[in-house]
Amino acid sequence: MSDKILVVGATGFIGANIVHSLLARGVDVRVLLRPTSNTYNIDGLEVERAEGDLTDHPSLLNALEGCDYVFHAAGFYPIYSRPREDEERAMRETRNLLSAAKAKGVKRFVYTSSLSTIGSYGTDGPLADEKAPYHLDGIPSSYYRVKLLMEQEVLAMSPRGLDVVVANPTACFGPGDVKPTTGQIVVDVANRKLPALLDAPINVVDVRDVAESHVALLQKGRRGERYILGGANTTAAQLVSLIAKAAHVKPPAWKAPLWLAEFAAELSEAVNGSVLNRARPGIPRVAIELVKYSQHMNDAKARRELGHASRPLEETVADAVAWFKDLGYIRSRR
Repeated sequence: MSDKILVVGATGFIGANIVHSLLARGVDVRVLLRPTSNTYNIDGLEVERAEGDLTDHPSLLNALEGCDYVFHAAGFYPIYSRPREDEERAMRETRNLLSAAKAKGVKRFVYTSSLSTIGSYGTDGPLADEKAPYHLDGIPSSYYRVKLLMEQEVLAMSPRGLDVVVANPTACFGPGDVKPTTGQIVVDVANRKLPALLDAPINVVDVRDVAESHVALLQKGRRGERYILGGANTTAAQLVSLIAKAAHVKPPAWKAPLWLAEFAAELSEAVNGSVLNRARPGIPRVAIELVKYSQHMNDAKARRELGHASRPLEETVADAVAWFKDLGYIRSRR
């Protein structure tokens, strides 16, 4: 592939793995970076760096100059629930990049969305897929609504002259989760800081497999379509057990009731946000919601059309634990 590709969100968990997948194919990669970006995930890689920000439209036009494709893996992730503020920011940033991409005539815009935009057929229905009906009723945090609005904005560009395709990764684990995001549970279990377990059905996928299928979307994805990039249908309890085994610790024995977790998250958000003014609460409400509304997924469409494949969950967990140990997130045990 001789085209130049811009990766937005290249320092993040999924974005950095997309960069690695592109470079392995000899692709000319440009990455969009803010001056404050933590570049650990891409340091030492042969990529062109462009300074810019999703809030700065001219900087996006400059970054897209000469690029044939763009990966947008830097979607806004609201931690606290501030609906109006969150929605305004999310839509402004998304529209800025979409309009810049259209103005520069990119051939395809690949957007990394979320499992949270996938609907449900109910507990007695089939596995959730891209066509499952979606309902936002009763979800208090901004996260679900913001993710849905951003995805809808991207898809709305398809009939308006921009070739877009959407990836919906499930719960990603593996190397490169510097924040960490989903990998926080790996760190907490391995450091024995998870006092209780909130069990639920989940779908877990290796971030490296997600990155490979993002690249496949460039050539095989159908315009205006969504693709669930999934892996193993399992449970939170089984995942925690695998993490504990890989980290050589005991998993938490107590399963917390959902109502208690929701109360603790609401209290944590109120105290940390309004009183202590911290960047994030100790127990984010969105984390509890992602468990509460999690479900098993049907990723047959991506497997059939993209050739999406997922490695064994045990391999993913072992590699994630090893990566966090190497970087000092997990304390050495004697």
